Amino acid sequence: QIPVAQRADMGKTIQAIEKIPGTSFFAPSPIDDPVKLIAPMVEHVIATDRAFSKARSSRATPA
Repeated sequence: QIPVAQRADMGKTIQAIEKIPGTSFFAPSPIDDPVKLIAPMVEHVIATDRAFSKARSSRATPA
């Protein structure tokens, strides 16, 4: 369960991002339910987080 205040903030985040021209974060279709925002946000954080990327690449390197 997501608290009401967080759900409202996530809804505002969706609206703000959708106003940015050329934003493809939610492609191919806009997200109408804030809960559906969680997975794309986590994927984005993982894809762009330097520490996570470094840790992942160090695990992939044979010892």
